[in-house]
Amino acid sequence: MYASWTTVATILNFAIALVANKWDGFGISPSVWGGVMLLIAAAINVAMLLRERNTIYPLVFVWASLAICVKNSSDPVVGPLSLVAACCMLVTTWYYDSIYKSAESILMQEEQTDDL
Repeated sequence: MYASWTTVATILNFAIALVANKWDGFGISPSVWGGVMLLIAAAINVAMLLRERNTIYPLVFVWASLAICVKNSSDPVVGPLSLVAACCMLVTTWYYDSIYKSAESILMQEEQTDDL
């Protein structure tokens, strides 16, 4: 779980550094950049879910996305996108977990059959 919090904090610190240095975003609105950052964070979390098989890792993203949704509910891009990202990550994590457990169960049954 610590690694997931570190990922969220790194992305947040990167965004804060850009704002502090008065980065203009190449003329793209801050809302759109917020959406891009959410999508990057979601991609990182899906990659970690698949690579590490850790279903807790993306749940921190779900929590952070919901907090972003609440804080930015008036933003027409970031508010809805963060809610959608949280829901998609929750469904993806649940689906992955159910498939992984199902595959693990099948392998265990095959091992038991081989032992007989």
